[in-house]
Amino acid sequence: MGTIGPGPKALHGRHMFLPDHAWQVARINEAFAASGGDLDYLGDWHTHPESEAELSGLDRRTLQKLGRKIVDSLMLIAAPAGGWHANAWTQPRGRLFHPAPAERCELAVFDVPSDWPRLISTPRA
Repeated sequence: MGTIGPGPKALHGRHMFLPDHAWQVARINEAFAASGGDLDYLGDWHTHPESEAELSGLDRRTLQKLGRKIVDSLMLIAAPAGGWHANAWTQPRGRLFHPAPAERCELAVFDVPSDWPRLISTPRA
């Protein structure tokens, strides 16, 4: 499994994005069940089509919320500035009201082994 899309009821705007949360949770649950419980949620990804692949204030707050629930959660942001590239950050689990700051991660891309099952096939919305 790689990624799932935003969902059919997601809202997209110039400076915001609200995913179809119920749809995404259902897809994640389906993938988890199909994997026999051998699947982990890593985090969220999105693009900044008109700027840099850097965390915005909203991105930082979202990553902090993820970090309260998921140990070492990730956020990946891709942007076209200077040719498409991506950066990723992790949010180490911190204290509930004073989470640790996001830490930039080294990003490596690997080919998916041909024998890995494809758990979900979702069309892009």
